[in-house]
Amino acid sequence: MKLQRGFSLVEMLVVITIIGILAALAIPNMTRVRNKARESEVKANLHVIQEAVERYYVSENEYPPFLVGGDQNAWPVFYLRMGYPDNEPVIYDPLIEYNYLDSYPKNPFVDEDKAGQYLVVTGGSISEPASGDPRFGMEGKAMPNSVDDPLWFTVGDTNVCETINTDGDYQIDNYGVYGGHKLGSGEPDRYIIPGSFFYRACGELNMINSLADNPDPDDRRDFVYQAYDRYILGGFGHETTKGLDVIRLTGAGDYRHWPDVPTDNFPWDIPLLLPEVFGGGDNENNPYFPYTPPDPGREFPFGAPDGLEDGVVIVMTSSGESMNF
Repeated sequence: MKLQRGFSLVEMLVVITIIGILAALAIPNMTRVRNKARESEVKANLHVIQEAVERYYVSENEYPPFLVGGDQNAWPVFYLRMGYPDNEPVIYDPLIEYNYLDSYPKNPFVDEDKAGQYLVVTGGSISEPASGDPRFGMEGKAMPNSVDDPLWFTVGDTNVCETINTDGDYQIDNYGVYGGHKLGSGEPDRYIIPGSFFYRACGELNMINSLADNPDPDDRRDFVYQAYDRYILGGFGHETTKGLDVIRLTGAGDYRHWPDVPTDNFPWDIPLLLPEVFGGGDNENNPYFPYTPPDPGREFPFGAPDGLEDGVVIVMTSSGESMNF
């Protein structure tokens, strides 16, 4: 009887080791390919949002002053939960409120089995729809705006839209602590939400003094937009993607004055507000304010880089510019 020789223990260990090495090489590549595919879907979704923004402009003759995210169902539920009357369902996003979108596109990085994670992160429950931040929609799947807008202030019960003040005593009303900065880059209170977006609009300024009874009217000035005629819209990739540097999340001091604008025209120093997405600059120079260049032939400064990549994979603007990572 002829005996059949099997594999020795050493041979089996060699085969297992080779398989492990091949798996170690293949799995990261598969993960990168999957993340790149999801980032491509983020870019496609940003075009959907941009189309809605442009339709809004055609109807309203200006761009939306802000975008937040969510869907038609999450916002009314949120406001009822906050104690608003049943007959006053408020939708705090222009594209949703005026039916330019029924819902923001689904976040490609939110898997079906983890759809409720952002409801939980923002104080809700997986089992209770719209129980968290309404930016994420009823089930936590929608792409949210994840960059705070420091130009929204609350004065008592009045929201002052896109206002900068020099007095510094207003309470900033923002949407949370999300932003474009990675956790390991020195800003632990801001982190990337993969598949989220950011949006900011601006325009020509009017100068007002909203405190008519201020005993010292020179103590403060507010600057509000006549109309929103410019915007920047961008999307975030996977949290490991370095991406583009377009958002300023670090820095201090004041905005720069345009060098060829007489100080009599704009004599006030404006504290730098973060995060900033307009005004240009770099890691050594703060952005300009007002944002609009004094020379009509000079290019408007979209973006406010600070030398740190933000994880942004696509940027689109009202002027038709587009950048892809």
